[in-house]
Amino acid sequence: YFRDFNTARKYFMECWISVPHEQIDNPISKMNTLGLCLRNLEMWDSSAYYLNKAREWAIQNHDTTWIGIIGGNLGTIYDELKQYDKAIPPFLTDIELSLKKREYGSAARAMSAVAQLYLKVNKKQEAFTWANKSIALIYEQSLWKESRTIRAAYPEIANVLAAFRRSE
Repeated sequence: YFRDFNTARKYFMECWISVPHEQIDNPISKMNTLGLCLRNLEMWDSSAYYLNKAREWAIQNHDTTWIGIIGGNLGTIYDELKQYDKAIPPFLTDIELSLKKREYGSAARAMSAVAQLYLKVNKKQEAFTWANKSIALIYEQSLWKESRTIRAAYPEIANVLAAFRRSE
């Protein structure tokens, strides 16, 4: 059911209701996916609820990979809800853990998202700093060859740099 988020949501919810959680294979992933289905349906509060639940499980299991991934997903939700100050910390966690795991594309995308968030709260110097960190990482790690990172990071970086330039 590719891109059929209503059907996916239905099956994930049925799974949570009918299957004991300890019998679910990789429950953190399943809960994260449910949160993403809800995000794609623009059910922001429900999405945040399930992503936070997945994050709690990841923390209990000391699963730093999932803590970082879910952090970025939560940051995106809080951005959509215009809760910018609440959106920044999960992205910072994503950056820290992505760098530790050498997931440089993920870190660069999260850095550009943080830059954009700081711009939204009119903290242009912080936005400029994070945009530059993202650019530096992209070039240091040759990420310009990684289309996913470029598509996500460059427009956000360009917005920040243009806003910073206008404010000079």
